[in-house]
Amino acid sequence: MERINLNLSAHTILNRRSAFTLARLRANPDLTAELAQAQAAHDAVATASQGRDAAERETMAAASVRDEQRYTLSVALRALHAAVVAEVRNNRLCNAYRVLFPDGFSALLAGSAGDELTAARELVSKLADPQSAEIKDALARVNAGIDLLATALADLDTARTAEKAAAAALLTEKARFSSNYDEIYSALVKDLGNWRLAETYFYHKQRSTGTGPSKPASGAQPTPQTVTAVVTPVVSPVATSVANPVTTPVATAA
Repeated sequence: MERINLNLSAHTILNRRSAFTLARLRANPDLTAELAQAQAAHDAVATASQGRDAAERETMAAASVRDEQRYTLSVALRALHAAVVAEVRNNRLCNAYRVLFPDGFSALLAGSAGDELTAARELVSKLADPQSAEIKDALARVNAGIDLLATALADLDTARTAEKAAAAALLTEKARFSSNYDEIYSALVKDLGNWRLAETYFYHKQRSTGTGPSKPASGAQPTPQTVTAVVTPVVSPVATSVANPVTTPVATAA
């Protein structure tokens, strides 16, 4: 009997290994105990697989929300930057501008979503009491964007943690399924009294039945095959003309 490889996907275990064994057990009404055990193991892996898939979808949804809220914050930061540039009359070398954007505005958006959130919070702390109404309005939008992105990042961390837990639970059920697989095999050998018959209740990879040339046994030399070459003589046109000269009549002068 082939042991269950825990690296196999849940789909392969359920729809190939487990489905085969369940079909064989259902065909024998005397093996109800083994069938119940196999069905319970199958259902446990299926439930864990569904939980893992659901957790993955939650993570993807949370990542999508994170990207959306990062975009919202980026738009608010650009509006704030435009208000600051207007306030300093586009003089990006003055102290007022350099204090807010020491590495330029592009550096503010160059990192990850978490880096952008940190940079936005630092920028807001430098603008505690702005005088310009445009800056105040843009600053309020930035603060709202910070709150939304912070919430989205926290939700994404929670989703990723849940996904890891679901993946670990699936791996545990795979290991339990493998253990049940061995127990069912032992029970079948005992009930059927024939280990070869018990083997037929479990999926096996089909071996190739091709009719190609067989490989030589280990250490054996392949038998050489004799190839007979047929040589067809080729007659050169030049040689033919020499062997059969053509006489050209010469006209005799009158």
